[in-house]
Amino acid sequence: MKLAGELYQVLESKVESEQIELRIKFNPSHVIYDGHFPGHALTPGVIQLAIVEEICATHLNMQLRLKKIIKCKFLHMIDPNKNPTANVSIQMELEEKFAIVSATISEDEISFFEMKIGFELL
Repeated sequence: MKLAGELYQVLESKVESEQIELRIKFNPSHVIYDGHFPGHALTPGVIQLAIVEEICATHLNMQLRLKKIIKCKFLHMIDPNKNPTANVSIQMELEEKFAIVSATISEDEISFFEMKIGFELL
């Protein structure tokens, strides 16, 4: 499922070789929010993870396969109506066929999501 351009829009971006900083805006009318949850939209944790994976895959121009979860914390709920924008910060440590990705999704002083995950590069 493609998320960029549908679930969220990129408002600003700063990209270096292994560092990505994005400012995104959520689309509260996306179909994902119809089921999670009707009348009280929340961005599912698996979707937050998928956002980071999609951003990395696009940046690297390769497919990724999740191989190892080192840390994955969902600290605050993302309600796209109350928190329409967020900062996505990604740091990648690249090896030949593997990437360790550390990422956060936050807004102001609120950290919504923190992860450190190993992806196989396909």
